[in-house]
Amino acid sequence: MPAGVRSLRIVHLIQPAAAAASPWSIRSRSESSDAGVLACAAMIAARPTDSHRVLVIGGAAARDRAAALGVRAGGCIAPTLGRAATAARAVHAAVSAVAEPDVVCGWSAGCGGILERLDRLRGSRLLIDPAAGEGRFWSARGAAVSPVELPSPGAWFAGHRVAAAAAVGPARVGLVGDPPGETDVGLLAGIVSLLRVAGVRDVVGVADRMSPGWRRARRLEAEMLGAGCFTAPDAPAIMSLAAGGFTAIDAGSSPYARAMLASWAAGCGSLPIAGEGALVDTVLPRELIAPEPDGPSLARLLLELIEDRGMRERAWDGLRESAAGDAGTLQAWLDQQLGESAAAASTEAVAS
Repeated sequence: MPAGVRSLRIVHLIQPAAAAASPWSIRSRSESSDAGVLACAAMIAARPTDSHRVLVIGGAAARDRAAALGVRAGGCIAPTLGRAATAARAVHAAVSAVAEPDVVCGWSAGCGGILERLDRLRGSRLLIDPAAGEGRFWSARGAAVSPVELPSPGAWFAGHRVAAAAAVGPARVGLVGDPPGETDVGLLAGIVSLLRVAGVRDVVGVADRMSPGWRRARRLEAEMLGAGCFTAPDAPAIMSLAAGGFTAIDAGSSPYARAMLASWAAGCGSLPIAGEGALVDTVLPRELIAPEPDGPSLARLLLELIEDRGMRERAWDGLRESAAGDAGTLQAWLDQQLGESAAAASTEAVAS
């Protein structure tokens, strides 16, 4: 924290991915962001001298998922019909019940809808939406919103990168996207099928329980590939990536979220691969980028990585170089954004 910048009271609004249990939860699913929860945890770790309080937008299942993603919440607020914006009044009451914060941070599109409605708060409001790659800032009560340029996607987890891990046991291939409820397991089924045909008989596909397409994958497993080809861990798939394994980044996620998730996977010791696309080359070296984001292209790249140890080592070297380039940028970005929040809070206090 720069000299002269005081410790801040920060309230975080997070909205972990939700399973679709009703027609209305489809909207809740598209508003949510697991990447936002991971980024929130990174901010809390980067600002240890600030006072952090976390509210989950959702019920008990969302609170448990947030804990599994590394963020323990002080409370949860379930929105009406799964629409986050309907929780704005309850959030305002919860936020101002203790001590009004200097800044309220929202970490998903749904939380952005809540921030828009908190214009009676004296403090600043900051939206960081990794799923859309967008940020917004409200400097004080009733102030106009201004856009915020987010830090490079790899900056959030640059400090998490680990040394290259040797492949051990079956080749585990994880599939991740944000939100996972819009990440079709069919892509993973195609990758696993092609690898098995190519002779990688022990490959195992790992995806989130709430991702669609599991029925088709299980049928493929039962009728063609044999048992044990796919697994859905109890924890979020993003937290179940295995060191020495591989992670396919779903092309359906935004470019910013794809690059963020690739950085996270590398930090878990899992080699991330992705199809060609905007921003992904800011995190991944050429050895980990397929020409297309489809199953055949990703399976071909994975087969090369499995068979070529030198290619894997070059890929890890590229990941370490990328991490070195991002080192310190998250802290600098947070200092700038939250320094503006502190200045806005002081101005508002004087005006009051």
